[in-house]
Formats: sequence, C-alpha cells, structure tokens
Amino acid sequence: MGLLYKGKMKTLETHHNLTLSQLAHFVDNMPDELLVIDKDLRIVYVNNACKRHYGRTQKELIGTTIWYGCEGASYDLTKTLVPSVFRFKRPMEHAQRTYTGASVYTTAVPLFDDLDKEVEYVVMNVRDERQKTGTAPIITPSPILTPAVEGSLVYRSKAMHNVVQLAHQVSAIDSPCLISGDTGTGKSLLAKYIHNNSPRAAKNFVSINCASIPHGLFESELFGHKKGAFTHAICNKKGLLAEAEGGTIFLDEISELPLEMQAKLLNTLQEREYRPVGDTRSYPFDVKILAATNRNIDHMIKNKVFRADLYYRINVFEITIPPLRERIEDIIPLCMHFKDKFEAQYGHIKTITAEALSIICQYEWPGNIREVSHLMERLAVTNVNNEIRPVDLPAFLYKRKQNEKVPPETEAGLDASLLALEKEIVNRAYKTHQTVRSVAKHLGVSTTRAFRLLKKHTSQAH
Repeated sequence: MGLLYKGKMKTLETHHNLTLSQLAHFVDNMPDELLVIDKDLRIVYVNNACKRHYGRTQKELIGTTIWYGCEGASYDLTKTLVPSVFRFKRPMEHAQRTYTGASVYTTAVPLFDDLDKEVEYVVMNVRDERQKTGTAPIITPSPILTPAVEGSLVYRSKAMHNVVQLAHQVSAIDSPCLISGDTGTGKSLLAKYIHNNSPRAAKNFVSINCASIPHGLFESELFGHKKGAFTHAICNKKGLLAEAEGGTIFLDEISELPLEMQAKLLNTLQEREYRPVGDTRSYPFDVKILAATNRNIDHMIKNKVFRADLYYRINVFEITIPPLRERIEDIIPLCMHFKDKFEAQYGHIKTITAEALSIICQYEWPGNIREVSHLMERLAVTNVNNEIRPVDLPAFLYKRKQNEKVPPETEAGLDASLLALEKEIVNRAYKTHQTVRSVAKHLGVSTTRAFRLLKKHTSQAH
C-alpha cells in the first residue's frame, strides 16, 4: 500500500507512527466516502462508505471508471465534476444524487505532480446530505465554480454570473432593456428570466420576432386593427401590445424593423399609448419593454438603417451576453443539461467520456447554446451506444479554430509536409504538457516514442 504525496504514490512502512494497516483501517471506516481518481478517470482507491452510496463494494469499484459507480443515476454531476477538476485544475463541490438515490455533497480536490503543473489525481470526499452540520466546509470555492441553474439559464462562468446578476437588477425596474449578443447565446431565455423575476411575473410575457413578420403586417400584429381597416380585416383584432398589458413584451431581433415601423414604435414608447390600425382612438398601455439584437446597432445608425432616437429609447439598460467561445466553463454544464433533457425526452440514457468532453470544449461553437442543444439531441437520437466517445462525435467538432494555422505545404513533397506537420504537433504538445509522460498520453503514443519525437523535433526530451 502507498501514500499520496503531491500527487506521487510513495511506498512507506509507517506514517506519523501509524502502521499502514492501522491507517488503512481508519480510512476504510470513515463515515464519509473517500475516493482517489487518476487521469484515466479510474478509481484507484475508495473506502467502505461506497457500499452505502453505490451499493457496491471496494473490490467491485477499485479499477473501474467513475461512470461505473454512477450508472442509472437520475442526475449525477460526478459525470461533470471530476473531468472539470482535471481540466480547470481547481477544487469544486456540488450536491449530487448517487446510483442508490442517496443525496450527497461532494468536494473534489486536485493533487498536482512534483512540478505543480499537471493534475495527477483527484481526491473526492462524499458526505451524506443528512450528515451536514451547517458549518462552513473546509474548502469553499466561489459559487461560480459549480453549475448554477436559474430557470432555463445554465452556467458556471463568472461572465454569465455577472450577466444574470445584472438581469436580476433590471427585473426590479420598469425601464426598457436591450439584450445584445450573437445568435444562439440565449437572449430570449434571459428576457424570460427578467420577466419571471419581476413584479409583473404573474402577467403575460409576449414575445414577437421582428424578423419573422412581414413588414406590411407588423403594425397590425403589434397594435391590433379594427374591422374593415384593410382587406381581409373581417373582425376586430387585439394586438400583442394589448395582450401583454400589465406584463412584458419582448421585441426579438428589433434591428430588423423597417425604418417606417421604427418611427411608429418610437412614438408609441414616448407617448405610452398605441392606436390600432383603422381606429381613431389611442389607448394607454402598461407594459415592460425588452428588446434584443444580434447586430451592431451603432454601425446601423451610422449607415442610417436604424434610428438613433429609438436606440436611445430602448437602450436605457443594455445587457450583453458573451459568446460561448469566451466562456468555455459553461460548455460542460450545458452539455449535461441538454443530455439530461433529451435522455428524458427519448429515453436513451448515455454517459460522455472525458475524452469526448475535451474535444467538445475545444470547439468554438459559432452557433453558441443553440448549437450545443442540437449536438446533444443528435447524439441522444443517433448514438446506439450507452457511452458517447470521441469516435461518436460529428466531424465538424474536429475542424481547426479560425486562428489556428495550418502548416504550409513544402515544395519537397508529401514526406516533407508530413514531417513539418509532425513537428508542429509535437512542439504544440510539449509547449502545453511539458513532460514526456504527459506528451505521450496527449498524443496517444508510448513514452519511448514520445521521448524520440521530442528529441527529434525539440531537443527537449527529459
């Protein structure tokens, strides 16, 4: 038996005057579960508390991957917590549910190698919820390190934490708010969050996509119309603004409004009253105005395709949602959120390997959250295995990032081009991983071959 020191497994006869058999006896009989997990996500040690949590013995679990001990769990963040600790190299904690249905609180801590660069093991302490005493935990990471779920908003990053905090402040007031961000970043979800946390939550939330309604019908849709106001107006119709009375109206893709309609909307917002098409009267309204755009309105104003006065009217407060490529901490929580969603919808229970998650995190996600949702639904439907592996991922995830250079072809032909590519790959791996063993694992080759490659291309084999 050995002891872990700074991530290294060292063999000792005694430890602080305790024999190893005594120490093992104490640890094995701790009320809290203790697990040690290596870089391959295999359990190298677990104490006897595992039987209470998973219904399996030490002998059954040691040597298996973390997925084995959690099969069948209705919702188990062990699937994201351990890979995340290896990836982000910091402690994390979260409430979880195990295979047997036990509610537990897990704290995971990374143990580094001698150079303090690579995580070699993750040590996990798993405590029954009922055993919590209410005292402060030994390790208290920032709350943004663990996934937060606010309504339909799922995030872990500090950037999104700040966005949600600002949205919560905006929800308490009636001033208009403009939500900007790339396509698929969740602008409509944030608008719904603002409404649901506002004093108007009991009233209607009415969403209108300004790009999807023909320009000639937009005024009628927003303000309503009187019978006979135009051809086919065979009865009075209430507009969406009236439908939202007392609640919130969300003008999605407001930048797509034609200039003529922008002028009418501006007048409506200024006067706080609207006039249905064909009517001679105006009607007051009490509605919170939210709008969203994925375009640069400043540039549109300069190009005279969007009114500056309307922009200032709707932009009393502005919230910008950063794209997913700028908040990679949110990718894994979103994957797990949509995986659980589509598992419930299609009845296909699957796990995702750490290697697959690593590839998913390296993609730039130009379609943002919507693209993540589509990927997870696709995998839930098309993948026939119970495990999602790198081979199961679609080819687009392996495309190079836009700023990643491709080695140029050389005039010497194929062999020289392949040699140049090999050199770039080896140098990039060494720059990131620093040690022969880590480079070997990253490239999927033996340590001996990694040593030869480093000596060949970097003269840094050590």
